[in-house]
Amino acid sequence: MIEFSGENKTITITDEATVDVMSDLYSAWKVWVTDNPQWDRAFRVVGGDDLGGGAKAPAYFFLTNSWRVVVDGCDINVSYNLFSDDYDTPFKKVNGGAVLNQTSSVPMVATGSGLSTEEHNKLMGIVDEIFNRVVEC
Repeated sequence: MIEFSGENKTITITDEATVDVMSDLYSAWKVWVTDNPQWDRAFRVVGGDDLGGGAKAPAYFFLTNSWRVVVDGCDINVSYNLFSDDYDTPFKKVNGGAVLNQTSSVPMVATGSGLSTEEHNKLMGIVDEIFNRVVEC
């Protein structure tokens, strides 16, 4: 179960095995905040930009305004890039909760599209450039 608390600035996970940041956290928060607009924004997102050839830059999700993901008494695997603007980690583990694996996304390429080594290297250079700009901000 995933619960949002605007007062505590927490997104609490109590029994999920795998958490997809995009759908389970970010998209769910967008639905939740429509009924709870009085609370500070929880997320900002960068990425998704078109890189050409059907490829898109990976999405990076940042918890902001001191929001945290509380992992309460369960072990989770996390997919997608999740970071915090305010803390070293976006996660607060309580009651034996653990983050077992955090899988980072890679550039998304349209199905059936293969990249040559040169295209791959160019794409990775663009991704690094985007990431470095985000880190510097």
